[in-house]
Parts: sequence; C-alpha cells; structure tokens
Amino acid sequence: VSRTLSMIREIDKDVFFCLSTNGLYLPKYAKEIAALGVDYVTVTVNAITSNTGAHIYSFINDEGKKYVGEEAAALLLEKQIEGLQLLGEYGVKVKINTVAIPGVNIQEIPAIARRMALLGAKLQNILPMLPVEGTGFAHLAEPAAEEISQLRNVCKQWMPQMQHCNRCRADAVGALANPCVLEES
Repeated sequence: VSRTLSMIREIDKDVFFCLSTNGLYLPKYAKEIAALGVDYVTVTVNAITSNTGAHIYSFINDEGKKYVGEEAAALLLEKQIEGLQLLGEYGVKVKINTVAIPGVNIQEIPAIARRMALLGAKLQNILPMLPVEGTGFAHLAEPAAEEISQLRNVCKQWMPQMQHCNRCRADAVGALANPCVLEES
C-alpha cells in the first residue's frame, strides 16, 4: 500500500486519499498512514461494548491469533480507540461508519457517536443493515429510514452526521461532492 500511495502522489500531488478500515491494525500503521498523506480514514465502529460486539463479530484474527466472543470484540474496540488517538495526534481526520443492526446495536449507537467524537472523529455515517441471505443477520429486517433518521438526529449532538449516504461506498472512493466536510469548523 505504501508504494502504491507514494506512486500516486508522485503523479498527482493534490489527490485526496481516503482509507477505510475496521481499525484492527490502525495502531500499527497510523504513523505510516499519516506520513503517506492520507487525508482521512473511515473506521467502521459497530459496538462500544464487548457484549454487543460479540453479537456482531464472529471472530477477530490478530497477527495469526484467533479471538472469539467478548474477547474479540474488546480487542477490536481497544485497537480502534488506540488507532483513533494516534491518527488524531498525527493530524489525520477520521470518519466513523456505523451499521445499525436492529436488536443488536441500535441502542448503543448514540454512545458510539459520543465516544468517537471525544476521541476526535469528525463525522459519522450511520448506515442501515442490509439483510443478506446466508449471513448471521439475514433473518433481521432492515431498519426503517425513519429509525436511521432519528438515530442521526440524536447523534448529531456529538458530531456531524452524513445524511446523504445510506449504503453506497462513494465515500470510500472519494466520489462525494464535497470531501471537505471533515474540515475543522
């Protein structure tokens, strides 16, 4: 990745770099991400407690060691928090993606927004979970648009909320009309 980003920067000095991650390896690569001139990092944070996270993540593989249950969720959250702190120290802006999963994490999303804002995240995108056949959440109904809107209205007291992106990955590929929404106000 380092070589690729460096080569792109040589060709286009003004390119806007975005990186999306679950945050597991952010502490390990935060300094390199900043040195490469990544403009912002999107971190998917779906839980703020290990109990909730254990219902979302089947396992975490960290450096070849497999973690399951609450241990896995706690490890991921620890790495996400440490990574966000480091990115903040290096001046890299952070956006949080949170997938709203009915009956699993919806009640926790305001706490996610509050905690991530305290860690320096600049923007949150709450996305509705899309039931996909063959996955652990296939049996759940997609959250209603009104429910997502209500969550965004509650969470905006801690950080700005994306209102225009429900399921697309345009934010991950830099296709948003105004990528400067992460600028300090």
